[in-house]
Amino acid sequence: MKSEILRLQNVTKVSSGVTLLDQFNMMVYKGEIMGLLPLNTHGISAFLDVICQNTPISSGCIYFNEKEKNYPGYITESPNKVYVIEKTSSLAGNLTVSDNIFVLRKGFKKYYISNKVLKAQTKILAEETGIHIDPGEYVDRLSPLQCCVVELLKGMAGGAKLFVLNELASFLSSVALSQFHKILLHYKEKGYSFIYIGSHHEDVFKICDRAALMKNGRIIKVLDKKEFLYEKLMPYILDYHLATPSNFIKGKSPLLEFDNVTTENLNSLSFTMLPGECVVLLDMNNTVIGDILMLMNGQKQPHSGSIMFDGRKFETRDGRKALQKGIAFIEENPTKTMLFTQMSYLDNLCFLVDKRDKGIKLTPKIKKSIEKEYYSLCGPDIQAVDITRLSAKSLYNLVYYRIHLHNPKLVILIQPFSGADMYLRKHLVSLIDSLKKRGMAVLILAVNIADNLAVANRLIIVQKGKNIREYRQEVFRSIDPHDFLVGQNA
Repeated sequence: MKSEILRLQNVTKVSSGVTLLDQFNMMVYKGEIMGLLPLNTHGISAFLDVICQNTPISSGCIYFNEKEKNYPGYITESPNKVYVIEKTSSLAGNLTVSDNIFVLRKGFKKYYISNKVLKAQTKILAEETGIHIDPGEYVDRLSPLQCCVVELLKGMAGGAKLFVLNELASFLSSVALSQFHKILLHYKEKGYSFIYIGSHHEDVFKICDRAALMKNGRIIKVLDKKEFLYEKLMPYILDYHLATPSNFIKGKSPLLEFDNVTTENLNSLSFTMLPGECVVLLDMNNTVIGDILMLMNGQKQPHSGSIMFDGRKFETRDGRKALQKGIAFIEENPTKTMLFTQMSYLDNLCFLVDKRDKGIKLTPKIKKSIEKEYYSLCGPDIQAVDITRLSAKSLYNLVYYRIHLHNPKLVILIQPFSGADMYLRKHLVSLIDSLKKRGMAVLILAVNIADNLAVANRLIIVQKGKNIREYRQEVFRSIDPHDFLVGQNA
């Protein structure tokens, strides 16, 4: 008979008049990987709070190891032995692996610490995972996969039996994610339990035993392994693949060309892009994105090989004037890094107007003209003075329409769907398509397929810094895109 480790029974949580969890029901068994597919982000933070910290709930009850731990009126917020692994690491980067696993954990009370003993214990734990980790290495020098493994070992050393894995595919490469999945299956057999939160059903179905669909803080459907079929999800999810993807200018000379470019992490990388084309460059090892960005913004030059842009050799000095040369960047999670909260919506929108090669002076008359032109795209938001009050959708509009207004020849997007729920991802597809329709070439740098193929004309798979395979639109639109990766995750 299965033993349960966690049960949320009709849990409702209301805060400031907002229902964050609504009659929430979930059960997780020992030795199970339970998937959680949130259709939107509403309630996710509240869910993590109640299972990790036992924050107050309005109704229902929560059980751990078949013992009631939280109910209405429960006052003492004592943390549970639940460990969350997500993009924002809880590790101390300036300390070693062994220090993070043993010294920083709660309950560690030794006054004299033998580094030799700690390193030996860490080595034993790490060897079980099959991932090489130096116990004396500083955490800020580890790869994302190694950090996840260290977090897992730290949680186990602290007595955790339940782990929450939050959107691993947003920061682990395809290869690293496959390796981490093998580790999870190993510890699942040893009785550890996992809640695997993922925005993409393909990712969740690959590893989980069951999966729950969550919308607006409520579980709306639970699927068993035998029900892991796309058809079962169709009544609940949005179909946002473009029926007729935007055309690009065929027969023209390449806009961007990498010719055997080599750096610390690029290994004779070669690819071309045509004007108006959208190319997804899938970095299987999560190693080349940083180098490509530094090459294109003038922070790095290749050890060998060359880069051509718009018919001319692209030099380091060109990268330092990327905006003037017709190259724009949209960062990962851009609403947090690319907007100025002290400026109005319109001022943010017009920020790049005078940054063109032959920029125009932003006069009040021109500013008013832009407001009139973009009102049809941005709506009443364009008149907002305080952008911090706007929704995520409105802020993404601002980021993308700023680029739309600037109208560069090439836009480089870094992980554009990272952290976005299903509804926001659908909107991002339309925003990226609007850039393509304006004639811009779009280069998407990604570590997982996610929804990138919805707007792509070509997919280029890069492994160990080298272009190993390329697929055109007519291929990846006819079969499951995850089939491309079969045999390449080893």
